Parts: sequence; C-alpha cells; structure tokens
Amino acid sequence: MHFAIDDPDFWYQYPKEADYLRPIVEQGRANGVPTSIFVMGDPFDENTPCFVLFKMPEGGRLPRHGHDCQRFEILLRGNMTSGGHPVAPGDVMTAEPGEYYGPQEAGPGGYIVCEYFSRLKGSYEIIWETKRGPFVENVLAGWATKIERAGGPA
Repeated sequence: MHFAIDDPDFWYQYPKEADYLRPIVEQGRANGVPTSIFVMGDPFDENTPCFVLFKMPEGGRLPRHGHDCQRFEILLRGNMTSGGHPVAPGDVMTAEPGEYYGPQEAGPGGYIVCEYFSRLKGSYEIIWETKRGPFVENVLAGWATKIERAGGPA
C-alpha cells in the first residue's frame, strides 16, 4: 500500500475496525488539524504501538504536555518551535513516559509531523501541565466501553 501526505484522501484515516478512534480524527477535522492514525498491531490491544500524523496550521499551538508512553516525533514538513527551540524538517524529538514537552508552535505555513507512540492508549491519554499540577485527560472518554461494544477485549 502507498500513501502520500499531499493526497487529500490520506488524511482522516484510522483502522475501520477500531471505530473508537473516530473521535480523534473527527476532532482534528473540526479543529482544522487533519489527522491520521496507523495502528501497528491489534487495535484492541492498548499496548499496541501506533503512528499519528497531523498537519498543524500556521499559528497553531499545542500546550506543554506529555503522554504515559514513549514518544518519537519527526518533523516532515514546515517549521515549528518546541519549548522555544526551532525545529526543522528531519529533526527528531523524543520523550519518555510522563516527560513533558512543548509548547509546540507552528511557524509560517504550518507543519506536518509523524509521531510514534509505544502504546496506542498512551497516544490519547494526555498529561497536561497545569499551574495546579498534572491533569490527565483521556481524549477518548469511555474508550474501553466502546471497544467492548465493538466485540474486542476490554
């Protein structure tokens, strides 16, 4: 199979059997941040690794945050800053579980990144850094229930 990030049909993909991931791609569409998710194993196993690609528009910003899994990110196109440091195409950023990074801010023309997450569940359990301390948000609230309804293990 061949994919091209310049093809409009590339964006908003996710494994159809893992319909519980739909909220992430739909949220990306609603926010003007095209997103695709590629699961690298059993989409019903929360420990399966995945790749997430997204296209951040110019001026877009992700607050400082982390995930409860390992993260490897490569900037494919455009430019950004992460934690105030310039990032150019081909640059790689990594984070250990629970390690904060960012904020990430898109430069002129925006950017496209590819992120590898060592755990599918960790890719959407975001640990936001707040003035009151860490706040964990599962962007797929009720994901286990949705998996169970789809016939997969909970």
